[in-house]
Parts: sequence; C-alpha cells; structure tokens
Amino acid sequence: MREHFDREQEEIELLRKQEKTDERIEEDLDKIVGFLKPRPTFIKIKFGGNMPGPVTLIVGQKTTASVAVFDQNGVDITASYNFTANPITWSEDVTTFDTQSATGPDSTNTDVITSIAAGTTNLTALTGGLTDVEQVINQAAAPVPTSIKINFSAPQ
Repeated sequence: MREHFDREQEEIELLRKQEKTDERIEEDLDKIVGFLKPRPTFIKIKFGGNMPGPVTLIVGQKTTASVAVFDQNGVDITASYNFTANPITWSEDVTTFDTQSATGPDSTNTDVITSIAAGTTNLTALTGGLTDVEQVINQAAAPVPTSIKINFSAPQ
C-alpha cells in the first residue's frame, strides 16, 4: 500500500512540474505573440496617392499629401492607425513656396499643398513619434503667348 501511495505522489509531482512547464510555455508564447503584433514603425508621405515623393508642382497647381503608416514588417496599417489619438503635424522648412491647408495637428491624414512660387521646400509629417520628410519642387509656369507681332521687311 505504501508503495502505491509513493507512486501516486511521484505522479502528482511530475504533473505539477509539467503544469509549471506549461505555464512558462504559455507566458513565452504570449511574449512572442505580443512581439509579432503589428505596431507603427515608420511613415511615408504620399502625394496624390503616389508614394514616395518628391513631387513637382507648377506654380498655381495643388496636390494632396497624406501619410501611410507601416508596421515592423513593412505592411501598410494606415487603415487601422488612430490619427485622432496621433494627429499629424505638417510643416515646411520654407513657407514662401507653398501654402498648406493643415498647419497644426491634423486628424484627417491629409494636407492640401498649393504651389505659390518657384523653389524647393521640404514637407515634414510627424505622427505618434514617427517622421517623414519629402521634397516639394515648385516650378514656374511656362510663359503663354498672349499676342503675336509680325514684322515685314521692305522688299529689296
């Protein structure tokens, strides 16, 4: 009888050890799953839906800039990113070439850029601690003839 009791105790101890091992495995799996969850890692500015910049505008032309958010695997997670909690701050290093529709924190994920003078500026987007900078190249409009003058020379 004592032998039977000792064997049962050994089995119970083995089961307890197995249970602790299972708990450690579960904890490790939770850590791995947490590591693999998509998290915002970098952003890119898109102009008119095209990515990445730079964008070239003729003075007077407009384009819409937006931000795409990517996870640690390079997967676009923009649709699930919370721009309300992480509004975009848009800025330009030279403000005399373009006007912006969004100059402060912006939760709409867009900024309309209008070219007002020839020159190059850098557009910066900042959201959730992530930053991207893209060039906006502004070119003067080609002159459009408004009249034609014909000169006739005297016959010789």
